[in-house]
Amino acid sequence: MRFRDIRIGVRINAGYAILIVLMLVVIVLAGSRIYAIRAETDDILQRDWVAAKATSKIHGLAREAATRITSLPNQHELARREANQAHLEAIKQGIDEQVRILDGLDARPEERRLLEHTRRLLCFAQDDVRTGRARRRCCRGAGHADADFAGAGKSAAVRGPAR
Repeated sequence: MRFRDIRIGVRINAGYAILIVLMLVVIVLAGSRIYAIRAETDDILQRDWVAAKATSKIHGLAREAATRITSLPNQHELARREANQAHLEAIKQGIDEQVRILDGLDARPEERRLLEHTRRLLCFAQDDVRTGRARRRCCRGAGHADADFAGAGKSAAVRGPAR
C-alpha cells in the first residue's frame, strides 16, 4: 500500500492528527519550561536576592569601616577616637549580622567555600586609645584570635592581614 493509494479524506485527517499531536507536545514542553522558570525565579527571589542584598550591605559597611580605620591615626582627640571606635564596633556587628544571614541560606558547595574564605579574611582593626597600640581581631570560624601590635604614640598603623 502506497501513500497515493490512500483516500484524500484519510490523508487530510492524518495530517490534522499529526498537527494536533505536535501542538500537544509543544504545549507540554512550554508548560514544563514555565514551571522550571517559575522555580528558578522563586530560587532567585528567596535565596539569591537575599544573598545579593546581604553582600551589598557587607560591601558598604566594609568600605565605611576602611574609611574610618584610615582616619584613626589622624584623630588626636580622645572623644572622637572613642566615638569612631564605637561606630566601628557597630559596623562590625552589622557585618556579622549579614554574614549570619548568608550562613543561614542554602548554599552550593562553591558558595560555601567562598563564604568560609570570606569569614577567614574578615578582620577588623581596632585602636586601643588607652595604650596607643593597634589591636587586630580576626574572626576564624567560631573562634577569635587577637594579636597586639606596637603602635607609635597616638598613631596606630594597621598591619596587613594575619596569616
